[in-house]
Amino acid sequence: MGHKDGRQTSNEITIFDATGLSIQDISVAKEVLTSAIERNIGFCLPFIEI
Repeated sequence: MGHKDGRQTSNEITIFDATGLSIQDISVAKEVLTSAIERNIGFCLPFIEI
């Protein structure tokens, strides 16, 4: 593999594209919600029914 130096100045920007599979997002969201419910933290918004 080749080598590429990182940013040289603060004017250079880095873009991270976190595009992935929506099933991964849903899976993580379910785990976060389950954990929050078990710990009795957070709150449900009115438009979300559980």
